[in-house]
Amino acid sequence: MPCTEKALEGWCVMTSQISHEVLRVSVLTESGEAEARGLRIYCKRRLESVPLTRCMGCEFMSRACVDDNLEVASIDCITESNLPMDGDNMPIGAILKKGALCIDENALMVDVLENFSRLGVESAPVVDGEARYLGYIYRSRAGSQGPSSSSFTMEHSSPPHRLPIYAKDAVICTAPILESKSIHSAILQLTKMHVRELPVVSRDGALLAVLEDLDAVRWLTRSRRLHATGSVH
Repeated sequence: MPCTEKALEGWCVMTSQISHEVLRVSVLTESGEAEARGLRIYCKRRLESVPLTRCMGCEFMSRACVDDNLEVASIDCITESNLPMDGDNMPIGAILKKGALCIDENALMVDVLENFSRLGVESAPVVDGEARYLGYIYRSRAGSQGPSSSSFTMEHSSPPHRLPIYAKDAVICTAPILESKSIHSAILQLTKMHVRELPVVSRDGALLAVLEDLDAVRWLTRSRRLHATGSVH
């Protein structure tokens, strides 16, 4: 990590340039396109996620890095990190590299299932209009495409007719994990729930990303290996 010197009342203080990845929550539209709804970063000084706009106005922000689509991909800050270096205490938020592809609660299930089929997706988190996490939709549990999975019959109406089913009607309440919890805690929750991924949320319930089991295990394994060899202090 590159370092810079900053003069402070006659003292030479070493501060690090820290990179923060933008966690982009994108919502699938009817056409299958992804529409950005939540942009946050996990601040390694504050040890919590903050909106990108707040990060851009921070006094410690030094530059914004853009990707090939000219969208902000990461923020560099000249400050000190308060992160622990071991997996038993390292917060999940600090290792997140990307956001999540999710479904709006008011999306029609027929569109959701068509998007799943087109993109080869088996599941996705569901969010409300403010990108707050509501639960998950699993293709295997939602049923196959067709009228039976996208609507239900009003038996007592005259004549009987079918009403549409929305994503919020098919959501399954899969427990999320807070960004402040440790990677070790995440692995324990993944194992207990017998799932391959966990939705990560902020303390106000906003969806930040989806943590996959392999990413958590790899990070923890690498961290412990570095500690064992004395490479990390």
